[in-house]
Amino acid sequence: MNGGELWTKASNEKKDYHLLSTEELKEIVAALRDFPDTNPFVYREGYELSLLMDDEIKASGMRHMCRVEICRDESDLWSEPTGKILYRYPTVEEAEEVEAFARKKFGSRIACFRTGPELVELQDPMNNKGEGLKKYCESIGMDLKDVIAFGDAENDIEMLKTSGQSVCVKDGMEDVKKICDDITEHDCDDDGVGHYLYDHHLI
Repeated sequence: MNGGELWTKASNEKKDYHLLSTEELKEIVAALRDFPDTNPFVYREGYELSLLMDDEIKASGMRHMCRVEICRDESDLWSEPTGKILYRYPTVEEAEEVEAFARKKFGSRIACFRTGPELVELQDPMNNKGEGLKKYCESIGMDLKDVIAFGDAENDIEMLKTSGQSVCVKDGMEDVKKICDDITEHDCDDDGVGHYLYDHHLI
């Protein structure tokens, strides 16, 4: 949830921060409804809820090892507060157009960014992974300077800026590479994070 959800394994406790309200979700869906190829989805407890079923939504459910449900009505998307709403598009150009429109439409009220070339996410601007990392470190008494953070997309930038050392994976976005201390020698599909930790910190 891009820093808006903190789960602690030891206690199996989950805390949510700054959820999008039902009215905000309704406003987002209405604003983006008329873009071609629009298929919004949200996360619910234990499953993904999508407006329509398509191959990308099926694949997303498999990646996250959770079931996918389809809305009975569009209003199901805003029936309860949630951490974020997502839009995946067939092309980079479509995603860029939606991102630009949403940023102009909502301004600073709702954060909008891409977490992949074709994936657009919207959430409360007070949430980011940097704030989530701060909350986690405070809860376990760890100093942020002792943290190594790895990322590849725009939603990782605040976390990377907050951590003591920041590393972008080789196939990450260019904007992320620019703000990092280092870049992995291998990409995500070739275990870039694992190789980096082994080569630089474990031997």
